[in-house]
Amino acid sequence: MSKCPFHNSNPENTFDISKYDPEIFDESRKVLIANQIYSPSEEIVTASSRREWMDSTHGSFAYRCLPLKMANELGWHILCPYDISVRWNGGPEVSDVEVVGGQNVCSSHFGSGTFTFNFRTIFRTSKGHCLYAKGPTNLPKQHAHALEGLIETDWLTFTFTMNWKITTPNEWIHFKRGEPVCHIFPYPKNYIEEFEPIRKELTKEGLEMFEYYSKSRNHFNETHNTPGTTAYKEKWQKHYFRGEYPDEVRTKAVKFGFEHKLKSGTKPFDDQRESKEVYPEPPPAPPKKKSILFTT
Repeated sequence: MSKCPFHNSNPENTFDISKYDPEIFDESRKVLIANQIYSPSEEIVTASSRREWMDSTHGSFAYRCLPLKMANELGWHILCPYDISVRWNGGPEVSDVEVVGGQNVCSSHFGSGTFTFNFRTIFRTSKGHCLYAKGPTNLPKQHAHALEGLIETDWLTFTFTMNWKITTPNEWIHFKRGEPVCHIFPYPKNYIEEFEPIRKELTKEGLEMFEYYSKSRNHFNETHNTPGTTAYKEKWQKHYFRGEYPDEVRTKAVKFGFEHKLKSGTKPFDDQRESKEVYPEPPPAPPKKKSILFTT
């Protein structure tokens, strides 16, 4: 039996994680590294702010919601490399989910009406950071729901899977080539623990500010269809979009040291691969008949 390369009692074969991707140990940088392991690998692009259903709203008004747009474009999309169709007959077994197309990228693996995308990339994040993996934000899929996971990719040296849960039996679910199937972004490992959650009554000053905003909002809604009014001219109230308070002089939030952003600032991947041909695609796994426990 060969010795585990991580075992300290075997110094000649000890694996030095710091030499795998030394960038993740550089405290002066925050990096997200995508190591390709099979060819061809999935395409990874900056998440788009555009959504077809938002384009179809009257006057594309959905894009006036800055929080919606910012969430859409936060992070990166992993795109589907093939046309894939999936259907579930309602049963609990792995064999109860039928997958057509995919060529090892998509399969029925866990049972219970789920299907799995198997990525050909190992993701690494800076030390102390995880990778949040979810379905594409604000992009609903009929008959299926993307499951979400928080993965400790700072120490991980293997791939993770992206899983979807089918919500309606006996209906085909289609993914087109180039369609996003996973949305990823880094998340500090202990970030949530740094927050102190507090519930308290609104202060007198806070109540006055809220009441002023409410009156301003109500007046805008009451007059935005009346020709000649400010609301009619502006079409929609832009206080949040402009990062301003609804007072008479429209005081900017930056005056008090707050940062206001109109874009997420997500950068595209810098492709430093010398060759995109790494390892050939692995042979397909034999079909499973029994469901297994969820595991990474």
